[in-house]
Amino acid sequence: MFSCPSHTRDDEDEAKEEEEEEEEEEEEEEEERRRKRRRRRGRRGRRRRRRRRKEEERRKKEEERRKKKKKKKKEGRRKKKEGRRKKKKKKKKKKKKKKMRKKKKKKKKKGKRE
Repeated sequence: MFSCPSHTRDDEDEAKEEEEEEEEEEEEEEEERRRKRRRRRGRRGRRRRRRRRKEEERRKKEEERRKKKKKKKKEGRRKKKEGRRKKKKKKKKKKKKKKMRKKKKKKKKKGKRE
């Protein structure tokens, strides 16, 4: 069985081309998969990042509010103390009540009966 060299070359060329096409297709598929993975990762990552950022911002705001409240409380306490120091009410002297004198009862004299 003798085949023409030109035919064999054509067959080999076709086989090579088919292999190359298959390889290219596989590479394209892999690239698409990679892109999809990247997209998925990116989207999920973005959401997570956003959530984390928002949570951190909320925490910071809450902490600031707490700090402000604490400051106000401390300031109020300090002012109260200062006010107490400054004012110090004078004690009013109690007026002594005058005691009402009891009237002495006159003893009835037992008179002699006649």
